[in-house]
Amino acid sequence: MVLTHMHYDHVGNFHRFPIAQFHLQEPEIHYAVGHYMRHKQLAKSFEPDDVCGVVRLNFGRSRGVPHGPGEIVPGIAVVPTGGHSAGCSSSGGHGARDRRCWPPT
Repeated sequence: MVLTHMHYDHVGNFHRFPIAQFHLQEPEIHYAVGHYMRHKQLAKSFEPDDVCGVVRLNFGRSRGVPHGPGEIVPGIAVVPTGGHSAGCSSSGGHGARDRRCWPPT
């Protein structure tokens, strides 16, 4: 499962996916646990329990940590996009009937 970023409306409920492998760009986890969270305007989009949940997934080896663009499983890739959050990423791959969704050719 690709976590595009760690805002409260995009993460959580990890327990509902007990066999899932979660993927999150390394710069996003650094951002979510770093000094930027001291600023109320930046921290308001993050839920501390969800951030801790991602850390727990890492200790349980249930989290892949891509750093930059790459294929996380055959046919599915992630690419850092930034902007919305410090480590934001997008994902895509081959859809039904082998239609290319990402990256652009």
